[in-house]
Formats: sequence, C-alpha cells, structure tokens
Amino acid sequence: MFIYKEFKVEKQSDENVRAITNAPYYAYVKISEGCNNTCAFCVIPNIRGRLKSRTMEDIEQEIDMLQVKGVKEIIIISQDTTQYGMDIYGEERLIPLMKRLTSRFNNLLFRMLYLNPEGVTKEVIKFVAETENVIKYFEVPVQHASDKILTKMRRASTRQVIDNVFDTIRKECPEAFIRTTFIVGFPGESEEDFNELYKFIEDKKPDYAGFFPYYKEEGSIAYNYNDDIDEKTKKERIKKLQSLQKKITSARLREYKKKEFLCFIDKVNDDFEFILEGRALFQAPDTDGKLYVTDGIADNGSGPYKCIINKIAYPDIYVTFLENNNG
Repeated sequence: MFIYKEFKVEKQSDENVRAITNAPYYAYVKISEGCNNTCAFCVIPNIRGRLKSRTMEDIEQEIDMLQVKGVKEIIIISQDTTQYGMDIYGEERLIPLMKRLTSRFNNLLFRMLYLNPEGVTKEVIKFVAETENVIKYFEVPVQHASDKILTKMRRASTRQVIDNVFDTIRKECPEAFIRTTFIVGFPGESEEDFNELYKFIEDKKPDYAGFFPYYKEEGSIAYNYNDDIDEKTKKERIKKLQSLQKKITSARLREYKKKEFLCFIDKVNDDFEFILEGRALFQAPDTDGKLYVTDGIADNGSGPYKCIINKIAYPDIYVTFLENNNG
C-alpha cells in the first residue's frame, strides 16, 4: 500500500525571507564565513578571508523566518564550525549558541556539520548526546591519520587528538553516526603513511567517509611541494579505502534492520512514481546515500516518519513505514 500527500508551503511575500532551493523541510544556516586555519592544501582563507562570525541574534532571526516557512531541520554550517564566535566574542561560542537555539526552537531538529577534530571537545560531544533535538551525527573531517602527513598538511590536529575524538564519541554518544573525509595521495604520502590511514579506518570504523585525491590548488602552501604521488597510485589507494569503507558502512546499516528510526521525504522518485525518496536522520543531504520508501502511508508531507530497513543497496537503503506512524 502506498499513499503520499505532497508537502506544500505557502509562499511568503516578504522579500527578505530567503529562498530554499532544496527540499522544503530542511535549510542550511551559515554561522560564520572564512577560516583562520592555514591548511597547506586549502585556499579558502585566500578567497573568503579570516573568520567572520554572525551574531547570535542575527542567526536567531534567520531561523525564525525559516520556521515560518515550515522548515523542520536546521543544518549548521561554516568553514570551521567549532571556531564560531572567536572573532566577535573572544572565545569559541558554539555551545552557547547551540544551547540558545535548541532551547528557543525546541520543535526543530539541528544538525552540525564541519566540526574540525581539535574543536570537538568532550563538552561538544556531551551536548550532542544529551540534547534531544540535536541529531546524533558528527561530521569530523580529519584528512589523514599519519602524524607526518598531518604536520605536512599543517593540520591543527594530531593523530592522538583524532583518536581521542572518535573514542569519546563512541563512549559518550554510541548511537551517533560519524562521517569524515580524507585526502589521499598528499605529497610525500608513503606506503607506510597510507597503511596507517587504512588501519585507522579499520580500527575506528567511521560510519561514512569520503575519499578525495589530492590536487594542487594554485595559491595554496602545498602548491610548491615537489614530492607528488602519481595518479595511478592515488586511484589504487582510494579504491582500496572505498572497499574497506563499504564493508564498515554496510555493517552499520545492517544493525538498523532491527531498529526503528526517523526519516524525511524529499520527493517522489523521478523514475518510479510509487517509490518515495528521502533520507534517514543518520544521513546528511547529498553525502550519505538515499532512502527509498517502498511501502507505507505518507500522509504527513515531508515527515518525519518512523520506518525500518528492509533492504540495503549500499550506500542506499529501502524502508517500510511502520503502521500508526506519528513520526
């Protein structure tokens, strides 16, 4: 049985109300622009400048408008989310900001992205674990696991810091999904460095991971490094890491075959009008695969809906809505 009533939002006449170009139930809110880090592979500070945080009041005002438009999930983003407030408040104020937002907008869900590992403190982890309307999802881009390469990348985090972040998340918030990213084939990456990265993934088991071959960015510090890795080696290494990650992610998804969880609906599938397309709360938009509904009554527009997995086709999942679905 399949029923779907499309989610509609009344058009706003206020010209200052921002447009939402993705599915109408979620919106990205940028809390700062620019970055104070000097990662060797990155040119963002050259393009966007140093960190420029928005005031808490300004962020609140935007979320107020989004709530009026029917948004249900707020995705907090910036170039380095954990450094929010350093420039205008003299210290990192991400937790005070998030406490303020989650308390005032307690009917909305919040997801935080782009959390550099050195800023993912135990306080941040416990806040996510203990705050009901914060999605248990950590995006922590680590970029590598070899101290030699991390130093050459000019990353602020050491391997010990990264290990501690992963271990603390698993201890304090075991239900959380962790997503990370890695740059493969950075200049000077030896076989030993690569094996250290492989072993890190094997041991820490991030739930999702993206792997990107290193490319020279003109204007970056690493642009003038001369110990490049050949393209064939990069591709081989990425393929090996992707194969490992597929096993890890698939195993985590199989755990959910016996669990109920919440999902949102984006649209009717373009190819099959009897299949809905969306994502689970443990899937961030456009990165972690898709969710397809093959059976259920979707009479609450975008949702949320309670569901259960009936099939895994990595990285996607197929689900059935539960009866008496109240989200």
